[in-house]
Amino acid sequence: MRWRMWLGLGLIVCVLGSLGSAGYSARESSQGGVWLENAVWLKTYLSGQSLAYSPKGDLIATPGGFGQIFLYSAVDGTLARVLRGHEGVVTAVAFSPDGAKLASGDEFGVIRIWNVADGTVSREWSAHTARVRGLLFSPDGNLLVSAGYDGKVNVWKTEDWSLVRQFSKSATAASMAFSADGKFLALGDFGTKTTILQVSDWKEVRSLGYAVSLAFSPHGQSLALSDGSEITLVRVSDGQTLRILRGHADYVNYLAFSHDGKLLASASKDKTIALWDPVGGRVLRTMTRHNAPVKVVLFSADDRQLISIGADRVVRFWRTADGIQIGQIEGDLAGPAYKIAVSPTGSLVAMTQDNQIQILNLADGKLVRTLTGHQAIVTDLEFSPDGKTLASSSCAVELLLDESCPQGEIRFWDLSREQPIAIWDKGHSELVIDIAFSPDGQFLAAVDRWGIAVLWKVADATSVWWLPASRRPVIFSPDGQFLALGSEDGIAIRRVADGEAVIVLEDYGFSAVFSSDGRTLITASDSDDCIRFWDIATGKLLRVLTWHTESVHALGISPDGKRLVSGSSDRTIKLWRVEDGSLIDSLLGYTGRVTSVAFSPDDTFVISAGEDGVATWNVDKLR
Repeated sequence: MRWRMWLGLGLIVCVLGSLGSAGYSARESSQGGVWLENAVWLKTYLSGQSLAYSPKGDLIATPGGFGQIFLYSAVDGTLARVLRGHEGVVTAVAFSPDGAKLASGDEFGVIRIWNVADGTVSREWSAHTARVRGLLFSPDGNLLVSAGYDGKVNVWKTEDWSLVRQFSKSATAASMAFSADGKFLALGDFGTKTTILQVSDWKEVRSLGYAVSLAFSPHGQSLALSDGSEITLVRVSDGQTLRILRGHADYVNYLAFSHDGKLLASASKDKTIALWDPVGGRVLRTMTRHNAPVKVVLFSADDRQLISIGADRVVRFWRTADGIQIGQIEGDLAGPAYKIAVSPTGSLVAMTQDNQIQILNLADGKLVRTLTGHQAIVTDLEFSPDGKTLASSSCAVELLLDESCPQGEIRFWDLSREQPIAIWDKGHSELVIDIAFSPDGQFLAAVDRWGIAVLWKVADATSVWWLPASRRPVIFSPDGQFLALGSEDGIAIRRVADGEAVIVLEDYGFSAVFSSDGRTLITASDSDDCIRFWDIATGKLLRVLTWHTESVHALGISPDGKRLVSGSSDRTIKLWRVEDGSLIDSLLGYTGRVTSVAFSPDDTFVISAGEDGVATWNVDKLR
């Protein structure tokens, strides 16, 4: 009963703290905190959400993690510049007709106008109350059209960025196209008819079918539109259907005419790009190298190449003449990095990449080695205390969507080799989700999705004991005598020798760390935004930290035990003083959840991972 009272008090404090911390976050975002520009290095990926090709034919723009936009040379694919500043995920990009400016929109409805030459921002404003779905400049560059998930299509005058006109569409408003002469604007979506507007007075001149994607032919006489797997070519003058193009197996996401109008390219959810003869209505060739839905396809300035990007987060270059891929651009990562581990020597960082593990150099982030072999997503990583071995957990077989894992596995890697030195695939009949080495390296504790916890002897892969009805977290005390292990009743502090619980804390957090003296367990939960300090001798709740505004997913403690680091769904990383729970500072720049954090062994760096990727921060002066 007493423990329930403590937890209840903790929850009350948590709510009050959250209400107070919302204002702090606003001030923090505008003034305080350590921003991404101060990170030592970061690794991220291309989001695959948008792609823009400079009218000059020299640059390609595409968004990536950490709210960034990458500018690449269209000639050789080298990185020309990184644009940073969006506080949310960048969802749309578009070049002005002269190529001098780049417009970008994000998930918060904010539009930024960048000077391409020097990467500076000339204008920023809140254009929508929800995510920006698309951006489009008029051919003369005098107008910018933005479509948002708020159901609004806004037309902005680029002279002063004032709002000229607003149209109401469904929340899926995304397809927009200007005629080549700029006289007409076509707007389409899933929920309402496609409208062709006369730009001079914004009067509707034609109403057509639904359109997820659409494109005017260069001469402006026809419009290609699609709301499914078929593409319809319509005569603009009278709305008459000219022909229907069939060939895709799923929704067409994007349409683009070549500059001479002789070709039509389509990007589809079926992972293919089709190149059509729009007059004859036949497929000339199909490009199939993307392994996920293709989001955008564009013609180069001379029509000799196609440039595409898909949900596989790869920009691909294709030769129009024969459909052969001739180049590609990838980000540093293939996708989010949900889990990291830092070697005890401080020289390496291990990072999950779906079913692979990448080993990076901590000093500069350079890739050292990629470990492959897991058949399913890697759920956890842990270095042995001597730094010679890396353990990783996963499922023993490849899983399909929503499929249950029939056999969990733990792999052990000698970091000088690319093959595992041992594979344990017995003892866990479900996906292994959390593992931890004992301080002396003799034991490995693991818990699987079925709730079976096993204490393994590393030397011979035998089990010392196992327990049902267990859950995360799994963490050893500094002296190796105790193990904090989640259960149905809370977090149990168990003796390593026999697995017996000496006390159960009424805390249901998924992340935990011991204080350096082993007397305090610090916990965080996915269910609230609090960090709690518990006296493991008495079960008493000592302190609650409440500056996070959303769920806290990860905790780490400095080698000297004086600082705590936390990562949250509120997109911040926070540094705390363990002694009194005071907030030292926040590390800002993530646009998604922060799911893993750790200090370097020399106490100089914090390494963080999450939905944007991996970043390393110098926190030596933040004490």
